[in-house]
Amino acid sequence: MITVKTKIRAVCSIWLLLFILAALYYLFQFVTLDQADLFSQEQRILLQQMFRQNLIVGGTLFGIGLTLSLLAIRSLKNYWTAFSDVVNSLVDGNYSVQIERFFHDAPGGLLQRMASRLQSNEARLTRQARELAQTNETLQQEIVKHQMTEQALRMSQQYAKSIIHSSLDMIIAVDQERNIIEFNEAAQKTFGYTPEEVLGKHIGMLYAQTHEASSIYQRTVNTGQCVQEIVNIRKNGEHFPCVLSASILRNKQGDPIGYMGISRDITEQKRAEAALRESQHYARSIIESSLDMIISADLNRNIVEFNTAAQEAFGYSPEEVRGKPVDLLYANAHEALAIHHVTLTEGQYAREVMNIRKDRKIFPGLLSASILKNNDGKIVGVMGILRDISAQKKTEETLLRHNRELRLLSRLSELLQVCHAEQETYDVIQNMCEQFFPLDSGYLAIIDDSHTMVDITRTWGGIIPEIGAFGIEDCWALRRGKLHVIEPPETGPLCLHLCSSTIYGYLCAPISASGETLGILHINFGPYEMEHSSKEQEEHTFESRRILVTRIAEHYALSLVNLRLRETLKQDSIRDALTGMYNRRYMEGSLERETRRAERHKKPVGVIILDVDHFKLFNDTHGHDAGDVVLRELGIFLRHNTRGEDIACRYGGEEFLLIMPDANLENTRQRAETLQKAIQTLSIQYQHKSLHVTISVGVASLPEHGASVKEVLKVADAALYQAKSEGRNRVVVAPLPSAYSKEIY
Repeated sequence: MITVKTKIRAVCSIWLLLFILAALYYLFQFVTLDQADLFSQEQRILLQQMFRQNLIVGGTLFGIGLTLSLLAIRSLKNYWTAFSDVVNSLVDGNYSVQIERFFHDAPGGLLQRMASRLQSNEARLTRQARELAQTNETLQQEIVKHQMTEQALRMSQQYAKSIIHSSLDMIIAVDQERNIIEFNEAAQKTFGYTPEEVLGKHIGMLYAQTHEASSIYQRTVNTGQCVQEIVNIRKNGEHFPCVLSASILRNKQGDPIGYMGISRDITEQKRAEAALRESQHYARSIIESSLDMIISADLNRNIVEFNTAAQEAFGYSPEEVRGKPVDLLYANAHEALAIHHVTLTEGQYAREVMNIRKDRKIFPGLLSASILKNNDGKIVGVMGILRDISAQKKTEETLLRHNRELRLLSRLSELLQVCHAEQETYDVIQNMCEQFFPLDSGYLAIIDDSHTMVDITRTWGGIIPEIGAFGIEDCWALRRGKLHVIEPPETGPLCLHLCSSTIYGYLCAPISASGETLGILHINFGPYEMEHSSKEQEEHTFESRRILVTRIAEHYALSLVNLRLRETLKQDSIRDALTGMYNRRYMEGSLERETRRAERHKKPVGVIILDVDHFKLFNDTHGHDAGDVVLRELGIFLRHNTRGEDIACRYGGEEFLLIMPDANLENTRQRAETLQKAIQTLSIQYQHKSLHVTISVGVASLPEHGASVKEVLKVADAALYQAKSEGRNRVVVAPLPSAYSKEIY
């Protein structure tokens, strides 16, 4: 239905169209009048003005009409577009479109009613489709459930049959007359029958005793179920034990139709039980016969198990300790508590412990503890395996002491080897004996050159000898030539050189090597805690000490002999065999040494060379033996009449040399004159004869006569020849060189 607005738009459009046609018509007439010359000039001008005005008005109206026409066309286009959109929405199924928004006429209302009708039809169809889908789903579920039920029934039957035939237990079913109707594969293997041999036969054929089959049947009928051990018989007649579980078979209505039994061959179980009983008996035998102590305690630390070894070690009987706290076996109750706690926490524990016996004696033990569990795996206590390690500890202590003694002996040998003088060895022995015997005292005594007395050279341990020397006969070890020991409470002959009466005993070890006795090593025993030791321990202690002292004495004897031998060889290499004075070899080394010392300390050195006058004539007159006696006596004289720091040498033949450190020229001259006069009056006895000799002496000094002792020696030698040329039996001091200056030193 067309609205008023639409009609107005149509009329305006027609009117505008007529206006446009009228304007065109006036324009045509105006052109025609101008061309026909019907009007005058003024009239044409007036007509032209009127025409122009009409043309302007007509143009304006034409523009307005054109505009309104365009608006009407646009409105018509929008109307058609909206109409098309509504129709397309309805076609697409969108029935909720708002038609009133665009249309208020009959077509809009018609479209609105069509949309409402289509929308209601769609809702009804949707509801019907949903109801149909639900009905279809329900039917599908019922069909699937029915199919699954049928399949489950088939599977359960098949599964039950599969279980029966694949079961490791024997499954046998009988009817109410007790004839076999089911005999699975396990039963076939166990009994040795095939299904054809037993199906339909009476069940009694499988029992070793028929009355046992009857009792099981009666009990199953009365109670509905029966479980007990039975004895079956195989096809080959062999009997074997089984455990049987029998029950009644019923149909769907619950009526009994037969009986079913599930049985298991327990032959291996019976064997295992027998083996277990045997193993328990074996374990009990092991526990009782074990050399180690086996002790168990419950969670409250009360003793439960106490084997024979533990009884012997601790001195308790089982009745005295069972139910008692395990603490009474430990020297320290806190240690017992800690071990119990750590074992329960960590599962096991191992350590050394200190235990205490019934007689209150303490002994070390090596403990290995672990938890105890019952058959359910629950912790019920702690078990410990204990071993007495007293002997092991003593062995370890002995080994440690032995190793320590070996180290000290090695150190003693090393120190003795590097000693250069016998006096140094005394200090080494004193120091090492203090380490070897820290609780003992003693001293070292060396036989003197006379081989009649023994000098005490070193002491240790606070001992104060009452005498500094004693005779060889005063020591029983030196008399016997072997170790002399006094160990209380034993008695024996006491040495006379003892410092005081000893309570704990003593020993004297002779220091001897190569058949030569050099001295003794005396050890005065200290206070050892022997009251808590056994007799075997005391004997072991004394024996180890005897062995150690003997080894020390042997080491020292060898070292002392070697040292004295080295000293002898050294003296032989540097001393003249006839005179006992230093030889020329030693003299050369001394010259070099004294030169360096003089240069370093700016000290003088005196040199004296003396020669026996007419010694060749003396030999020719009295013989060479007499000459040797003269030279030997001169050597003794010179050694006794020189200072300790002076060096007296045999220079060669009948010539002697004295090197005097720190002696200036004047002191050297005086010493030379003294020696010359003393030798002039010296009487030398030979074959009941008194022989006399004189000497010529040359004197020089460093630095006056040279820059080195060797240079001074040459100058002194020249002075000696001067003394001989001037008549012998005199002392000549070498003249000072003219270039000598006191400022040299």
